[in-house]
Formats: sequence, structure tokens, C-alpha cells
Amino acid sequence: VDRVRGCEAAWLHGLYQFAVPADLVFYLDLPIHLTMERLHDARVEPSYFDAGMDLKLSQDLFESARLFQGRLLNEYLLMAKEYGFHLIDATLLISEQQRLIRRKIQKVIDLKKFKEGRP
Repeated sequence: VDRVRGCEAAWLHGLYQFAVPADLVFYLDLPIHLTMERLHDARVEPSYFDAGMDLKLSQDLFESARLFQGRLLNEYLLMAKEYGFHLIDATLLISEQQRLIRRKIQKVIDLKKFKEGRP
């Protein structure tokens, strides 16, 4: 979000360099038109900042949200490549998304031991 709002990438890298890298990062990838459809269907009105209204992309709240969310999508896809996020197709059935995520987690964590409370 910070880069989409105009912060320099090098400055952000310095700002977040203290953070311990995650073992796994998932990005549920959903095309922007479906994101906007889901918001509309849920009758959810984006907040001023969630719609990027502060960036003055559009006077219309929903058009600004579409443009801002599109920018976010592009930024997250860049980050996914840069940091090795695991992309999950969010258009799949939730059960299929869960199966894919569990399969990736099992490569990092022994879920049977975890369930039993063992390291």
C-alpha cells in the first residue's frame, strides 16, 4: 500500500529491513473486476482511504476504488515475484484454495506434530 501511495521503494526497504522474513506468504489473486463485483454484491461501500480517494484518482468513490485496487493488485503481483509469495487463484472454490494452501504449508510444517502440540 505504501508504494501505491507514493513512497519510494528504497526507503520502504530500509524501513522494513528489521522484519524477520516469513516462512510462507500467500497471495490470493483475484482479478479486479471480481473484487469490485464482490464489493458491490455485498453492498459494501469502501472507506475513503480504501478507495484511494486521498490520491484523487476519481471523484466517484467506486471508480476511485477500482483504480486504487487495480494499483494494489499490480503492486502485490510485483511483490509476489520479488519476495516469492505463493499465488493462490482466488477464483477457485474455497475448498480447493484451502487444499492448495494446506499442501504448501505441509511442506514447511509437519501438521500432524503441530496438531499434537509437538515441535
